[in-house]
Amino acid sequence: MRALRSSFVLIAFSTAITAGAITDPLVGLVRYTNGVVATVYGVSGSYVTRQITSESANGLSFSKAGGILATADALELISSSLTTISRFDTAESAPLVSMGETEDSALAWLPSRRSIVHWTGTDWTVSPEVAQLPSNNVSSISFETQTTASLLVRMPDDSVAKALVSLKTGEMLSLTLQPGVINNAFAFRDWIICARGNRLDLQKADGTEKLIPLGGTGVHTVQFERAGTNDVHIYTSQPVRDWMLHFGNETLSLTELPALPSEVKP
Repeated sequence: MRALRSSFVLIAFSTAITAGAITDPLVGLVRYTNGVVATVYGVSGSYVTRQITSESANGLSFSKAGGILATADALELISSSLTTISRFDTAESAPLVSMGETEDSALAWLPSRRSIVHWTGTDWTVSPEVAQLPSNNVSSISFETQTTASLLVRMPDDSVAKALVSLKTGEMLSLTLQPGVINNAFAFRDWIICARGNRLDLQKADGTEKLIPLGGTGVHTVQFERAGTNDVHIYTSQPVRDWMLHFGNETLSLTELPALPSEVKP
């Protein structure tokens, strides 16, 4: 499978706008469970999604600065207008990608190499192997400083620890257990999000905690990806559903996304 071409994505995006099908503001991008990427428009509680390619992606993170997209053979840095800025060739099957608030805040965890690749603003740099990490099950990655990355690591007992790693040396500088956080956790702004039963559990370091019902019964298998500047895409199982968690100035809102949309053809 070839990497997503920036021209293909942009044509689909532009065609939808030209056709007058899209009038709501662009919220961001989501990757559905089959890997298809869609744009999200509207406001919390009333989203519209539109498929922009039939090619499958292995990972996605998007913000106002643009995004990072993982395909079968590359990581692609994309602009906010969905054009490709740069690509890093890799056959990594399950990379964990992250995009912050600026173009040079794109980075990814490569589990088969146990290393971190990040965009410096001019090129891609790969860290040495992070050999000290106690588990290869990393569920969230982001910049801590310009020279360190923060990783949330799921431990063998399902607890979660935060690891600080040097991007230059690959050395694990610290490992801190996160009390009350379990399973696959995700860091967004000053929150750490995880699923507990059929609820989302959001916690801050100051002790603030919010619980949001997900519906359904049983323990959910949950996957998180940044979908926009203020939004996190959440996939849950039992049953399979896609959600958008919106972070407002003072409120949090969870909205179920529409079913997989139809493809836009240029």
